[in-house]
Amino acid sequence: MMKKALVMMVTALTLTMSVSAQNDNGNQQRQRPSKTEMIQKRTDRMVERYGLNKEQAQQLLKVNTTYESQLMDGRRGPRMPGQGQRPVRRDSVERQRPSQEQMEAMRKEMTAKMDAYKAEVKKIMTDEQFAKYEADLKNFRPGRRPNDK
Repeated sequence: MMKKALVMMVTALTLTMSVSAQNDNGNQQRQRPSKTEMIQKRTDRMVERYGLNKEQAQQLLKVNTTYESQLMDGRRGPRMPGQGQRPVRRDSVERQRPSQEQMEAMRKEMTAKMDAYKAEVKKIMTDEQFAKYEADLKNFRPGRRPNDK
């Protein structure tokens, strides 16, 4: 008798958990933010972090919009199904690493783009704001925002 009751309670608990897990997955599908939303969030974080005024914020939004595609290309990862391209199976395509010369050229190109972006940001910010921005860049580690410590 006790064994039956225990088995029934475990079964009921398992069913309840699986139903609630299915409901959670169905109702909370995460959508990726659009490019415009990503640019706005980046701008808002910088405005808050460096204490920019409204005019500076508008100028920064323009700069971030201009440089978004140049600085973020290649960082988005593979396209997800339903985003315009058919997914490619990893084992069906032979992957080749870029040569050392290609890597160096890509690094120089990205450095030039970052320098151009920093020059535009420097025109917008005061000396104190830009000094704080540069200090954050020096302390920046990939995968971590500058104000995370």
